[in-house]
Amino acid sequence: MPSWIMHFAVANKVSEKLGYNNEQKNEFIFANIAPDIFEGYLVKDLSNLVRDYSTHFPEIMEINGMNIPIPNVDRFIQKYKSKLDNPVICGYLCH
Repeated sequence: MPSWIMHFAVANKVSEKLGYNNEQKNEFIFANIAPDIFEGYLVKDLSNLVRDYSTHFPEIMEINGMNIPIPNVDRFIQKYKSKLDNPVICGYLCH
């Protein structure tokens, strides 16, 4: 999994291409990092934590004898397609 700084760097570049204003850019960048915040341990006092299974839609694939959770982007898009203009939803997708 990429580090937070890598998520941040990519999100920053993508947000520029999307033409977001400052508030939208901040929401988009945070949403690129948020799926990997486990139980609020790394960022304190999150009021509404979204678990990674509801953002990554993982499907288990066996690779070299190991069960690996692989994100299903198509399921994410299907579920949130009517909200992809929202910077937070778009940020989660970009993640």
